[in-house]
Amino acid sequence: MLPARSDWLTWGGCPVVLGAYRNGDIDLEDAQAFAISDDHAAQERVLAEVNEWHRNPSSIRRALTEGEIPATDKRVRFVGLEAYEAAGGAVRRDLFDDDDSGMIVDQSLLNQLVAEKLSSVADEVRAEGWAWVEVAADFDRSVLSDFLRAQPVRRELTDDQQARSAILAAEYDALADSSEADDGDEAVLARLGEIEDALAAIEEAQLSWPPETLAVAGAVVTLAYDGSPDVLAGLVRRDDEPERTNNVETPHKPAGISAALVESLTAEKSFIVSRALAGNPAVALAAIVHALALPVFYRFGRAQSCLQIALRDAGPGYGDDADRVWAERLPEVPESLWAWCLAQSQDTLLALLAHVAAESVDAVRRKADPVNSARLGHADALACALGIDMAKAFTPGVENYFSRISSAHIVTALCEAKGVPAAPAWSRMKKAELAALAAREIVGTRWLPEVLRPHAAVLDEAA
Repeated sequence: MLPARSDWLTWGGCPVVLGAYRNGDIDLEDAQAFAISDDHAAQERVLAEVNEWHRNPSSIRRALTEGEIPATDKRVRFVGLEAYEAAGGAVRRDLFDDDDSGMIVDQSLLNQLVAEKLSSVADEVRAEGWAWVEVAADFDRSVLSDFLRAQPVRRELTDDQQARSAILAAEYDALADSSEADDGDEAVLARLGEIEDALAAIEEAQLSWPPETLAVAGAVVTLAYDGSPDVLAGLVRRDDEPERTNNVETPHKPAGISAALVESLTAEKSFIVSRALAGNPAVALAAIVHALALPVFYRFGRAQSCLQIALRDAGPGYGDDADRVWAERLPEVPESLWAWCLAQSQDTLLALLAHVAAESVDAVRRKADPVNSARLGHADALACALGIDMAKAFTPGVENYFSRISSAHIVTALCEAKGVPAAPAWSRMKKAELAALAAREIVGTRWLPEVLRPHAAVLDEAA
């Protein structure tokens, strides 16, 4: 229960802060934020130093607790606030904090507890037989580009697993195609998530690490953003790379969103890559030569390219402005096209080649696609070669993303994008309000749904 305006004097707060509240210079939430500290001198300093245009509860708390760690930090979630306090750790709480919140004062103790608990996780991972295992609570994932990522081999499903998988897949299809799913029904979306998790568990049970991979690969034991242990396995240092690595990392199945939404998002990605390719004849030439050479020289090579060179007939009308421009330049009848091509400059033919290559791009991830699809891996490599910044090309909004996922996953997206713990007010918002909030807050953060995030790719004989 918050103190009433007339009861602030009994709170025992800093007189200067109370005076600012009475005068209307700060509002109730700002005044509450000052209660994080009982140091009156510090409160006066922060009130004077924090510019009024930037003054808000978060900035006030940060200024008063500099060097301390919020109880929502992933390290605290991993260890547990009760375990930290049981080990003798102090917690700073104000009048308005509950027992599960506050600020961690003893960083050294917290880090010690994190290291001890992660070490026990690492021991379990070492028992799997990896060549090396490292522990890092705050692992910099950007250095993953320094590694190759091996993948486990896949065993055949047992009869029971096949039957269970078929039942779950049938239920998923029925729910995903229902009007309730289209309307964003929370219960239906939650059940879809449960089915995805169950199918992923069956799929994971198929996987095993061969001895030759364990002999050269290792794992990093770290923490995920939510404080759960995260094991990054199958990492091969480039100095330890075997003569040929066949099982290269490809996109993982995204959790929490439906197959229909995955297909919709990757269709956006396919269009983005297509338009970029149309404007880059040099990369288009390489992509087409690559696609044409694959089935000639490599067994099952066609699946290694995201270009579907066997193009469909144009049909009535054309797609976009670029299609219409070329339609006006080309002969009206196909019988005249060969003579037209012979009469064109190399630059014109390369530009047309790039446009045709763009029409063949297929980076759409469909429900039947395996998680290690070589076609989708090549789509990522092609986007990289084109210099596409997916975070600039695509912005998640209400219609194209947030209205189609659950409230819980919207909150997760907000936490990831803003780098903050979940705000209590978010859990009280209706889904439509929360989706609109997320669409506004995501702008400028460069956050993307997992299915659109770039993944590491290693091409055969890449320089």
